Amino acid sequence: MVKRAGVQQALETDLPEGVGIQIRDTGDSRFYFLLNFTDTRQRVPIGPTCLTDVESGIAYEGEIVLKPRAVLVAKTG
Repeated sequence: MVKRAGVQQALETDLPEGVGIQIRDTGDSRFYFLLNFTDTRQRVPIGPTCLTDVESGIAYEGEIVLKPRAVLVAKTG
């Protein structure tokens, strides 16, 4: 039903149970807000997307590991 409605996935991959993502697009950059709502570390596959943590400057490829109850803000562009 989501695909029929024309809604696109935030990442080209499935998220683990208990992990959410929101995206904000400024035109120049796209910001990803990854939220781990669980009490355990979660490995979030990010597919071919390269994301940079806006706080630390660390670049991620392939996957991001979120600590329990963590929020990570990353961007492209």
